[in-house]
Amino acid sequence: MSAGGFIGVWEYEIPLRQRDLDSLGHVTGAAHMDLVVEARSEWLVGVLNEPDPSFIVVRQVLEFHRELRFEARRVVVGLKATRMGAASFDVAETISSEGGLHTSSAATLVRWDRDLRQSKPLTSAERIRMTAYLHSD
Repeated sequence: MSAGGFIGVWEYEIPLRQRDLDSLGHVTGAAHMDLVVEARSEWLVGVLNEPDPSFIVVRQVLEFHRELRFEARRVVVGLKATRMGAASFDVAETISSEGGLHTSSAATLVRWDRDLRQSKPLTSAERIRMTAYLHSD
């Protein structure tokens, strides 16, 4: 299953759940958001080798390309970093199934200091690990 045309990206498979559906049998917009957030969280844990990395989302955009129904049973969320800043970075995500691309997403995340309640710079080690997933279009 392709991650919607992304090449060399991180992928995460997620089974669809009954609670993801609306009365029309579609996966809801909120569930699409949950799917990208779940995958992104797993990506951050793995890339940063940290059990609960602290980031906040400052921008999130979803674009729906085709309906996603429960019959798909599972989806693959593809993720790639597209920009790295001092304390923030952008990611592009896709939600795909055997039926093709359903959703594309773009988000900006900021590294967060839980104690000071403010942004903090990405460390050199974090930048090195995240750069492996950095793609520019």
